[in-house]
Amino acid sequence: MGLLSSLGQAVSSLKGHLKSSREAAGGEVSVASIDAQVKAAAAKAREQADEATMKAAAAEAAQAAQNAQAAAAATVRYEMVQAVADAAYLIAGADGAVSAAEASKITEGLRSHLGEEVGEGVGDLLEVAKQRLSTKGQKGLAESIAAAFPDGAMRQAVFMVAAGTSWLDRGIGVKEGLALQSLSGAFGIPMNEMHQLLAAAKQA
Repeated sequence: MGLLSSLGQAVSSLKGHLKSSREAAGGEVSVASIDAQVKAAAAKAREQADEATMKAAAAEAAQAAQNAQAAAAATVRYEMVQAVADAAYLIAGADGAVSAAEASKITEGLRSHLGEEVGEGVGDLLEVAKQRLSTKGQKGLAESIAAAFPDGAMRQAVFMVAAGTSWLDRGIGVKEGLALQSLSGAFGIPMNEMHQLLAAAKQA
């Protein structure tokens, strides 16, 4: 697993990965749009039973399968974008609370680093991240972020973007450092590499 040398390199890698997933999913997505696609696919499936001929039923089945596949791709895309926000929030919320100023810094950082790849609804992403951290705890959230990015290089990129965003506020304190260790542990990043990634993120 090659070590990324700068935050800029991490941002480029992550943006490229998210853009590819967005194109594969057919554009920007949200929880509502995913739900609508899934419901549409289910409705199509129900309609198949009423088709007059086997040919029409087969065509409907193929369309339903295509819709379901698109919905699955959109879900994967959404979870990756959400996981990036989760990672940033995990660090910012390490002290038990995220102030309005901190949330603003995270929003600013994510938009600056990833732009259209996180879309306009960064506030919604952070609200979901807040709920996930409250429900899953630090370790559980770190593990779910790791599940969204199984690739080692992408894990490094997500880690650096989250670390780079955390540096925007008052810096990384003891509790934030422990949160970063939790994230790097879930990512399988050794301690020495974690410190190198943190240093590279800080220099950006």
